[in-house]
Amino acid sequence: MTDCVWPDCACLVRPGVAGCSRREDPSKPLTLDDLVVDLELTVRSLNCLRNAGIVKISDLVQHTHKDLLRIYNFGRRSLNDVVAELGRHGWALQKATPNEELKVELAKAYAEIERLRSINLARIISVDK
Repeated sequence: MTDCVWPDCACLVRPGVAGCSRREDPSKPLTLDDLVVDLELTVRSLNCLRNAGIVKISDLVQHTHKDLLRIYNFGRRSLNDVVAELGRHGWALQKATPNEELKVELAKAYAEIERLRSINLARIISVDK
């Protein structure tokens, strides 16, 4: 444990953690309405989540593992960090249901079919001229 990065703050933080969030009462348990910064995450994890627009813990727990891994620079280590920290507080990320994954794949397939149709239609039109 090391001293916090904030001046005049007496809290201790783990090495590699961004620091305290300046919560008014750190002894109170976290709620879903608290900020992601209040979790003890690495600086990289916090920056990735912030850049993705994930500010509150309630925003974070609505995402799946795959959602988070799609965030730029958010890798397995960051995911493991988030999962462990959420688990420490009794929360978890959403589970992806097979139907949701199939819907995503189906939407991609339909988009590809439309793209191929438009290419084929353009070829037909150019041949007719």
